[in-house]
Amino acid sequence: PFPQRDGAARDARPACIAGSFNPPHNGHLGLVRHLSLRHSAVVVVIGHNAAKAYAVSPLERQALVRQACAELQIENVRVECSDDYIW
Repeated sequence: PFPQRDGAARDARPACIAGSFNPPHNGHLGLVRHLSLRHSAVVVVIGHNAAKAYAVSPLERQALVRQACAELQIENVRVECSDDYIW
């Protein structure tokens, strides 16, 4: 769904995508893939708001995103959890 820039070099700066990923879905993974093709590294930050109730824990969502990235062969991604404010 995103235009490819054939032959374009990856941006050396890392990219960051943050959200609750509750649950992680194909839209999230499409964005992660898009960023991974254009940046040297991607950091996926899974937020956790203690005031909200989640059906799936942050660590489970982290594992799901890691597994999906591995299955899609997206290798330059790091997945982290945070309960701090995410800018």
